[in-house]
Amino acid sequence: MISMVWSQNVDLKKNDVWPWIKSSTFDRATGKFETKEIYTGFTIPYSYNATNYDYLEIKYKQATGSFGVRVEYEDKSTDMIGCAVYDNCAYISLDKVKRSKISSIAIESYMENISFRIESLTFTNNKPVLPAIVDKKEGDFDTTISGIDLAKNMKVGWNLAMTLEAHDDYYHTYHGLAAETYWHSPYTTKEIIHLPKATGYSSIRIPVTWYYHIIDDKYTIDPKWMARVKQIVDWAIEDGYYVILNEHHSKHDNMNSPIKYGEGYIVRNTPEDIAESERFLKAIWTQIATAFNGSYDEHLVFEFMNEPTNAGHEHEWDPGLVRYYGEYRLDSSNCKECLADYKILNEYNQVCLDAIRSTGGNNAQRFVIVPALCEQEQPLLHKLFKLPEDTATGKLMVTTHNYDMGVREEYVKNKYTPEMESSIKKTYSKLNKAFVEKGIPVILGETHTLRSVPLKEREKWAKSLYKIASSYGIPVLYWEDEYNLSNHFDRNNLTVIEPDFVKLMIDSWQCK
Repeated sequence: MISMVWSQNVDLKKNDVWPWIKSSTFDRATGKFETKEIYTGFTIPYSYNATNYDYLEIKYKQATGSFGVRVEYEDKSTDMIGCAVYDNCAYISLDKVKRSKISSIAIESYMENISFRIESLTFTNNKPVLPAIVDKKEGDFDTTISGIDLAKNMKVGWNLAMTLEAHDDYYHTYHGLAAETYWHSPYTTKEIIHLPKATGYSSIRIPVTWYYHIIDDKYTIDPKWMARVKQIVDWAIEDGYYVILNEHHSKHDNMNSPIKYGEGYIVRNTPEDIAESERFLKAIWTQIATAFNGSYDEHLVFEFMNEPTNAGHEHEWDPGLVRYYGEYRLDSSNCKECLADYKILNEYNQVCLDAIRSTGGNNAQRFVIVPALCEQEQPLLHKLFKLPEDTATGKLMVTTHNYDMGVREEYVKNKYTPEMESSIKKTYSKLNKAFVEKGIPVILGETHTLRSVPLKEREKWAKSLYKIASSYGIPVLYWEDEYNLSNHFDRNNLTVIEPDFVKLMIDSWQCK
């Protein structure tokens, strides 16, 4: 039986601090921690009774990388928070039932070769409530530009991948601002945003996961997180980009039915899941639109969701379709659940659009991107996909992704074949007829090819895909993903990888 010792303050000068490995050090006199390796850290192995307190407050300075603080309870469960380089204070919400039996506090690294100084660890009820960000400025908006022309102006761009959308969908733990580096991308700087712009890119897509940053029982997005997203968007706008801001991973794995409060959304035909999804989407898009309004003209575009699906369903990535994979034929065209999913997503898209338009100002006429299931071409062309009804005229866009040379096993090691090119031509001709000819722009929001594919084959792919897209005025945004080695910008060292290939993509879209 562990004897519980109550203390409001954790005294780092007196309490034991155990490093997990020898290369991690702690200076008791200054409160400075240093660790060389990722996922290493320190344990303070004392017990605390925090019955009377709601939070553990962490004050820190001089951080050279993100780190985490974790409270472990007697039953081995934990609550934790991530501490970001550009902040100096964070709060862990303590479990109401388990807070009387805290067995240890851990301080751990999220990055290599970092240091930080902990000023205090204090149990408290006094967490400051920050005001929501409200953009009250009335700004200009070019009401004469058509969606087709705006899409053409977006030309070639990139995704700030593996950054603001980083999250942990297994433990559903709120990691705070440090989530930005949770998937090991560096903190975004103004210089990182500028590097692709200097190569000739015109647009940037900023994927953001929002469910991971809800801080109360009212779907409130952490104002600090909103401010960080706003800072990065502002850098991009200042640099002259067209910016796509989206909701990215709030549909995720491990979403049992019914989904929990604040867990995100899912395209699933159960009343409880639909109701929770619509509450979530309405809440977050009202807040995002309130924070991004009059200060932003037509250069900022909202994208409702990323690759929305019925997560876990057997036809999740082939809903209501007939697909051929070599000799294998998949036919889900008569799947009742798949067909219901189309109608559910149509409803979700309407909820998102209504939330954005309700904020008025520039958002009453802002261009928005409407996704289909999976954000693939065939679901976008499906007869059950419908655009939402809009109070503005000509402000709706649609989107698709293409990973023929980036994900599918059968293509990664093979050549870019004439059959693949023919398939792309046919598909984009259909997209042109269904949307572009009717004044509705199509955005190719994600594509890439792995650098493990021979360069000559990647060059064939780039010349083909970018020229085909350009012929219909469809902008192409490359998925810059260091983890999968599909990136062309080294964000850590601010250098361009394969500059000739980057130029080839740009030139191919411009048909040079």
